[in-house]
Amino acid sequence: MADTVLKCNGRTHESRTAGSDLSLKRIAGLALDRLWMYLTFYSIIPFAGYSDMRYSMYLFLSVSLCALAATMAIVALGVRHGEALGSNKPLVAGGALLMSGGLVLVLATGAFIRGDSAIVAVCAAGIATGIGSAVLLLSWLEVLSTAGFSCMLSEMALGCGAALLGSLILLFFPTALANAIILICPFASAFLLQHCLREIDGIPTDGADAPRSGKTTVLFIKGLVGAFSFGALAGFYDAFAGFRTFDVDIGYGVFLLAAGTVAMLAIALISVFCKEDSLSHAYRLAMLVICFGCLLTLFMADSNTHSGGVVFAGYETFNILVAICAQQASQSFNIPPARTFGVALATLYFGEMAGVFSIYLYGDTILKLGLATITVIAMMWLLFSHLYLFTEIDLINLELGEQAAPIRPSEAPNSESEDTTSEGARTPASPTPVGNEQVCQEIVERYGLSNRETDVLELLLQGRTIARIQEALFISAGTVSTHVRHIYQKTGSANKQDLLDMVEQIRVEIEQESAGK
Repeated sequence: MADTVLKCNGRTHESRTAGSDLSLKRIAGLALDRLWMYLTFYSIIPFAGYSDMRYSMYLFLSVSLCALAATMAIVALGVRHGEALGSNKPLVAGGALLMSGGLVLVLATGAFIRGDSAIVAVCAAGIATGIGSAVLLLSWLEVLSTAGFSCMLSEMALGCGAALLGSLILLFFPTALANAIILICPFASAFLLQHCLREIDGIPTDGADAPRSGKTTVLFIKGLVGAFSFGALAGFYDAFAGFRTFDVDIGYGVFLLAAGTVAMLAIALISVFCKEDSLSHAYRLAMLVICFGCLLTLFMADSNTHSGGVVFAGYETFNILVAICAQQASQSFNIPPARTFGVALATLYFGEMAGVFSIYLYGDTILKLGLATITVIAMMWLLFSHLYLFTEIDLINLELGEQAAPIRPSEAPNSESEDTTSEGARTPASPTPVGNEQVCQEIVERYGLSNRETDVLELLLQGRTIARIQEALFISAGTVSTHVRHIYQKTGSANKQDLLDMVEQIRVEIEQESAGK
């Protein structure tokens, strides 16, 4: 990881550009955190001792989801510039302790507690695990965000894929051994988190929020509504499958985890072989998988185990995309990472809660509509969210940051080389204004931009939007995004505002050099 120091408009800005190497520690740490989550929330292993396994699982999952979303929302509202969750060792250790402690309470309840006391204990365990998992997940996302967009996508896909595959294998282990491994995971993950933080020397948290226009505010709102919508659809199908499947066995977990593993492998391959449009391709894959899961509903006459598993795979893919979008928003607008991750994921999980509770409250009424009607409604819901709320072009705009007005040189002076005062005295002429073309040429020479990156930079400085740059250069939005990302990395700019500040600084330097001659 390289550190680049920029001096922009009289201030020094230190920007970290991501290294291209993947970190096995980050992948392993995230995998341990996700392994705990998948086996605790989506397998029967912790609930083997319960007489009413189905009810206990869904009660625990619902309470945990509420606590998880609420904790993320509280963190998003409370975090300030200069603060990072992962740097707070007691907080991270407390999160790991709550995760393992909640699971211990689940196991103890299944073995020793019955009746109403068991319900209270399961709810308490759900609250503890929800709070703890929110803290550890947000801390890991802060660390992963320092690696840059491409590396973060690869590491999240590999980490989640390894966790899903490991969970699938552990389903066939003896229950006691599997539970022991699950209990260790949060502490091992927190340990690796602290190691990663020492290696990167903390999480960058300096600066203030970048100014945002009305267009950017609308972009944020659309994205959050879209995330809520996708979360609601996933929660609906998860609860719908459980509502129609009264026997919970190991087969449900096997298919769920296997489908998720395949989806994560596909995302990892996309991040390696489709680097220029990786985010767009990953988003399309998520939509296709969720769409396929919805269509499978028509063919599941007795249960929705398989369709629910496929929707789960698409939803896990979408989770990664939401995290990537939050990372881009944090970088583009100088927002604390914990805030953007907290807002984005809390919205997603609140949507999932809405979908789950819609089945709990109106399940019998919804079933009367018939599978065909439910499928049509779900497909229309999905398409509307994809086309109007959480669109591909919005993903790219998040990375570009605030759409600034074109940068133009100052007004040209009079044709005379010198100005004349009212008394006839002559004063030195102002420096010749420097145009964008000259500034771009200087940036190309300093930082070694490619020809296509130069074309994109020139259009950016003219205030062109993604769509206009696409039309002018005949390239896709994803390719534009890739070129912009490369420009940021080569110039050491954290976001568009940093790039514009650097451009103005170079313009001033050229003008001063010209005046000195």
